[in-house]
Amino acid sequence: MEEGKKHKIMIGIEVILLGMIIAIVGTNAASSNPPSNGVSYSKNNQTTVEGALNDLYNKANYGNANAKHILKDKTALVEGIEITGTMPNRGAISKTISSGGTYIIPSGYHSGSGKVTCKSVTPSVSTLGLGDYIRYTPSNMSFSDELAGQGWSQYPKLNPSEMNLWRVIRKNSNGTVDIVSEYVSSATIYFDDSLGYNIYIEKLNEIAKSYEDTTYTIGSRHMGYDTSNEKYKTDVELVEIFLGTLNAKKIGGEENASYWLAKKMGPIGDVCAVDSRCANGWCKQSLVSWGSLSVRPIVVLKSTLKLTGGNGTASSPYTLGV
Repeated sequence: MEEGKKHKIMIGIEVILLGMIIAIVGTNAASSNPPSNGVSYSKNNQTTVEGALNDLYNKANYGNANAKHILKDKTALVEGIEITGTMPNRGAISKTISSGGTYIIPSGYHSGSGKVTCKSVTPSVSTLGLGDYIRYTPSNMSFSDELAGQGWSQYPKLNPSEMNLWRVIRKNSNGTVDIVSEYVSSATIYFDDSLGYNIYIEKLNEIAKSYEDTTYTIGSRHMGYDTSNEKYKTDVELVEIFLGTLNAKKIGGEENASYWLAKKMGPIGDVCAVDSRCANGWCKQSLVSWGSLSVRPIVVLKSTLKLTGGNGTASSPYTLGV
């Protein structure tokens, strides 16, 4: 009997101690960590433990994420259910696109260090402005004027490659660009009498062809050329508007050099020209009185050309590339 009493006493003590521990835990939980779900914890009351358990259960059921919101192969407990994520980890994606191109950003997690880069673009002649300076050198080194008919006994030799500075005077609807030489030729051409009058425009346009380069140009004409069926301003008007003056320089820097205009005016024997004696404009005089004048060509740049350098000023003209 003595052993049985001892056993009962020990059980009773254990129950009392367990109750005290529960009471202490409940008291601490109630006083230092009040539940967020509204459950009331009473000191020395088993409701304290039940409320704490309920609170933990409610917290385990919080959240509204699903698998696509959680990183792939990572797990999370949502509403009491373990979910394995499916969101792909893209890391740092880097792409290079062409000008005007697009890149569709894929869904998923991104580290924030990726980037999209646009390829550098070489501007084309379509970006040229009227009046801009162009560095262009014709490929032809010489043109011998050996055709008879101008009434001149000598055959002057032109050097087209000496012309290397040009100005934009027109941008055409097909993307090509008309440029006129900033200089006039150092050599001169002579026309005489009615025969010279009859051929001089044809001859000037023939000379202008020697200023072409098959890599860069698709046509040419001489300054001042005009026909009745063209629906644009004459070269004289274009140059006056966008360059501000018809005056031109000789190679070496001489101002107000005299040059022919491919434009007929008045009766036979009268032609057009820009002369150093004219104040910022063109004059018409008898062929005989003009003597020998320089040429000023215009060439047409291809629409496919690129601008490879320069800024379009006289000191830093644009350079051309294919």
